Amino acid sequence: MSSFDQAGRKIYIRIRDCIKNYIDEIISVRRDLHTYPELAFEETRTSDIIARLLEKWGYEVTRGMGKTGVVGKLKNGIFQQSIGIRAEIDALPVREENNLIFYKSQRDGIMHASGNDGHIAILLAAARYLAKTKNFNGTVNLIFQPAKEQFVGAAAMIKDGLFRKFPCDEIYGLNNYSPKEEKAIYICNNNCMAASDKAKITIYNCNYLHGMCVKPTDEPITVASSIITNIQAFLINKSTPSSIVKFMFDDFIVKNKIDKINATVEIHLTIRTYDMNTQKKFRKSLENIVNHVAVAHNSEAEIEYEYVCPPLINSQDEINNIKKLLISIFGSEKIKDCQPLIAADDFSVMLSYIRNGAYIFLGTGECVPTGMPNFDFNDKLILTGAILWSALVENRLPFKKSYACFT
Repeated sequence: MSSFDQAGRKIYIRIRDCIKNYIDEIISVRRDLHTYPELAFEETRTSDIIARLLEKWGYEVTRGMGKTGVVGKLKNGIFQQSIGIRAEIDALPVREENNLIFYKSQRDGIMHASGNDGHIAILLAAARYLAKTKNFNGTVNLIFQPAKEQFVGAAAMIKDGLFRKFPCDEIYGLNNYSPKEEKAIYICNNNCMAASDKAKITIYNCNYLHGMCVKPTDEPITVASSIITNIQAFLINKSTPSSIVKFMFDDFIVKNKIDKINATVEIHLTIRTYDMNTQKKFRKSLENIVNHVAVAHNSEAEIEYEYVCPPLINSQDEINNIKKLLISIFGSEKIKDCQPLIAADDFSVMLSYIRNGAYIFLGTGECVPTGMPNFDFNDKLILTGAILWSALVENRLPFKKSYACFT
């Protein structure tokens, strides 16, 4: 038995019926973007398509925000409150293997393997609805962010003055979630996605550095192997459910391979943590492990550590509000609690800046995981996502008036 209320159901039907008038056009845009994907900070064609549509629908459009990002601003009524909604626009360096779809990527080695083409389409569908009905009182800032897959686009837009030029009292984003119930909406309380950091550990032979050593030294490859083993042992012994650390070895590079004694070894890591306290503690622990192992092997090592993006933590007031709203519109059986994901998204940079907002997930149904060469976004999610964004704007910027939807 669904627990949506009659008022919420009326909102759902009203928005749905309006968007269904043009949903096929939006699906065509999504598939065109899928055919011609672009990598981080190269999304010129994608940005132009987005900007032209927003301009056509009456938005004040700013191009080139964060190099290739686009912001569409729409103001209505006299209310000073503002809301931001973000969609990411870049693709991944993956060679597509979807041979059964007519809109397969025409750019070799590049494809929309994570669903960003669908996220664009969802926000464009909502943008058209909001422009047509204007059933809100305040300012809507639609943010189309570049370079999400490199975790650098959000910071680039903020550096370009995103929130100085387009203030937002709240900000929201979404992603697809596979393989989860199709068109169900998954919401995390507080912790939502992990922080992502990078580390490069370089191991030297001290003979190579200083010309001589008092003690015999081990080969850098041996030292590197010991460091990896010690990191793994530390994580097994120290991790708890409240302080999970996950790390991935991205690369293991041996330089000067012919001379094993004087070789230099680089270990490249990605580190994921759920909170800033754990993030800082692990960095310190990693530095200790590297230094102690190097000393034990009479070698020298250094570590370069980069904080890439912070953990994504939803604000509680906004989560409570959006849950209540979405249950009333979609029904309680479609709104589900979600555990934090070990994946990362630099939307966290925006949310850390604004502090009020949330990030949610749409279930894709049974499909291959994102990032795979045969992934394709489920077009059925576009209508669901567009209803979600449209209803959220009307809820957060309430303006009671008669409305009209034109095809």
